Formats: sequence, structure tokens, C-alpha cells
Amino acid sequence: VIADCRKKAQEFLADSVPRDKNTDGLLSVDEWSMDAARKILGECGNFPFSFWDNDGDGRVSQQECRRVIDISYG
Repeated sequence: VIADCRKKAQEFLADSVPRDKNTDGLLSVDEWSMDAARKILGECGNFPFSFWDNDGDGRVSQQECRRVIDISYG
């Protein structure tokens, strides 16, 4: 199960690269895709952007994505 969750996380992060319009390695709320999150991550993808943006800086990093996925799928 954990290996499958990590695979989904990697797939989601790879899917996010084309949406990172300013290529800063972070996703702003405008670059975020709830549809992609739901499709790839299932229930975890229903969390609002603000939940993923752990530090509240208005951008989601790969580390923040991994943190949410690790907590969700343990």
C-alpha cells in the first residue's frame, strides 16, 4: 500500500510540472489542479489548496505534497 501511495505521489508531482507556468518548482493556487489531484490521488485530492500549502506562502512545494500524502496514507 505504501509503495502504491508513493507511486501516486510521484505521478502527481510529475503531472504538476507542465502546470508550473513560471517554472519555480512550486504551484500557486492558479497553477493547482483539483481535477488532477482527485484523479491521481483519490480522496487525498479533495483537500483544499490551503491544506496542501502547509507554510501558508501561497505556493505548494514538492515537500509539502509529500507531507500531505505521507500523512494521508501513512
